[in-house]
Amino acid sequence: MEPVVAEYFSELQCSRQWKGFLRAMAEEFSQQLAEGDLQALMRRLGARFAQASPLPDCNTLDELQIAMGRIWVGQDWGWVALEELPGSLRIQHYCSPLITAFGPDSTAWSPAFLEGVYQEWFRQSQAGTLQVRQVSAPDAAGSIELRLEAA
Repeated sequence: MEPVVAEYFSELQCSRQWKGFLRAMAEEFSQQLAEGDLQALMRRLGARFAQASPLPDCNTLDELQIAMGRIWVGQDWGWVALEELPGSLRIQHYCSPLITAFGPDSTAWSPAFLEGVYQEWFRQSQAGTLQVRQVSAPDAAGSIELRLEAA
């Protein structure tokens, strides 16, 4: 995809009415909190989001992916693909609005929101002590790869 096309679609990921507010908030957060503290804050916010948006009981990985996707698509937050890998579960979240909303300077901490959401959803799904962690930086379309694996 051409960069100008990716930028156009990226800008549509966050409502104009919120973009200025969220960018100002992100700038203030960045000036007041260390990166690790921002990541911890975003993980907690993600967990709260997941608690407010619980998944139904799911018996298969496909059912889990569909349930997660319904929540994300219903809120214009992209979608997710889950893939079993040896020793881990790949979580590919497509078209997240986080970077568009909080600005390009937030790439080091804003994706922790997704870590918190998925961690809480997997906790609700009895994933035990497995841990969700981000394994790729967001791309131009806001897609981020995470993994669920042993801590």
